[in-house]
Amino acid sequence: MGRRGKGEGSIFKRKDGRWCGFITVGYDEKGNQKKKFFYGRTRQEVADKINQALNEIKQGILITDNNITLENWLNIWLHQYKKNQISESTFDDYESIIKNHINPVLGKYKLKDLRPEHLQMLYNEKHKAGLSTKRIKHIHVILHSALNQAIKNGLIVRNVSEATTLPKNTSEKEMKVLTVEEQKRFLQVLEGERLKPAFVLALTTGMRLGEILALKWKDVDLEKQENYY
Repeated sequence: MGRRGKGEGSIFKRKDGRWCGFITVGYDEKGNQKKKFFYGRTRQEVADKINQALNEIKQGILITDNNITLENWLNIWLHQYKKNQISESTFDDYESIIKNHINPVLGKYKLKDLRPEHLQMLYNEKHKAGLSTKRIKHIHVILHSALNQAIKNGLIVRNVSEATTLPKNTSEKEMKVLTVEEQKRFLQVLEGERLKPAFVLALTTGMRLGEILALKWKDVDLEKQENYY
């Protein structure tokens, strides 16, 4: 067993070849030590996880309660780990997916009790209810990322989302791109159309519908001929 400094935990190699380490994160009501365990393929991997956990303890963002629910963890993951890495619109989208699709079905499960079949049931139910495969993939992306962070924090030892299969909707049509000739004919048809500027903007910039509908005059500089959206 490799000993570290006081309060910095210990690291050792298990019989199955994997490395394991732990730190003391407090004491229970009987005065017994509460330990948090970390696992990895190499000693260095475990050491890195322990160092990260010690740093997060100092910052007050490490969760030491093994009974944390998926709902609570997703809230922490979204606000502490993702908010400063993604755009405001993506953050709002993630928050909506978690609130409306994940938490009502899986939110009350303890993180440590979550199993692949729980996630698979969620994907299948959403597919049966008519949710697009693209949206279901977004659900999966959120869960996969959040559970990966939970592994780094030592809350779980594996990412159960990796043992799931996403539904495939064969009825979805492949996106068709207009040819140059088709674009010219399309612009001709738009003559006299009240919403012509919006269609031209979409055609010439590739902006999404949500971006075009949210565009305001204050976002546009007519002199420089550019927008700040």
